[in-house]
Amino acid sequence: MALNGLKNAIPHSFRHTHISVLRSNANIPLKEVQERVGHVLAETTDGYTHEMTNDQSKSVLAISKFIGKVG
Repeated sequence: MALNGLKNAIPHSFRHTHISVLRSNANIPLKEVQERVGHVLAETTDGYTHEMTNDQSKSVLAISKFIGKVG
């Protein structure tokens, strides 16, 4: 199954996207994100956090749709 917008994605990029999505939600505490991804220091988690661009938002949507189909 092809995922539109993800042809150049590598597994580690999903980690960055995952953390960025969680950090963009003000209802999810930093500590929870840290524990989820195995970071001890907040600085490490923040280093993975990127402001979501429109293209990244499309990728997140594509991943969500894919997970909905297989999950």
